[in-house]
Amino acid sequence: MRKPIKNFEGIYEISDDGYVITLKRDKYIKEERQTKGYKNKKGYLEFDFRRQGGTTKLVHRLVAEAFIPNPNDLPQINHKDGDKTNNQVNNLEWCDNSYNQKHAFENGLQKGNFNHPNSKLTYDDVIYIKKCYIRNKRGSGIRSLANKFGVCDNTIKQILRGVSYKNVKWEV
Repeated sequence: MRKPIKNFEGIYEISDDGYVITLKRDKYIKEERQTKGYKNKKGYLEFDFRRQGGTTKLVHRLVAEAFIPNPNDLPQINHKDGDKTNNQVNNLEWCDNSYNQKHAFENGLQKGNFNHPNSKLTYDDVIYIKKCYIRNKRGSGIRSLANKFGVCDNTIKQILRGVSYKNVKWEV
């Protein structure tokens, strides 16, 4: 199924499987062409409309705007399978930032700030801290954990209070 792209009617259409179709329209474009777009530096597919006085648009947003109702006016689009290049309509859903982040953490697509160059802790370190902390027990308190991981006491306190690394879940 295909629908016209808003502000580019008669020039481009978007398909429900994530293709941008350039429509046949003059002596220079004699037949329809379809493309999935190109991958940007964040891994999402996008399409460039600048030749028509437009801008660059994310393909998953074009698909969602054309095919998925958004009655609650949610601002973001989630890829259900976590694949940023799978822009089929059945793989997309409107969501808010909180849901999108939660989905990313729960599915291992994002692991917190662990890739930050200054991060001293790994995902497993944070789980260990949450699991092993026992108040006032020698070797299992805040100071011991801070020394073990080479961080300050306040970092451990923030992890335990859920201020830092709050998306790292550990169940008792």
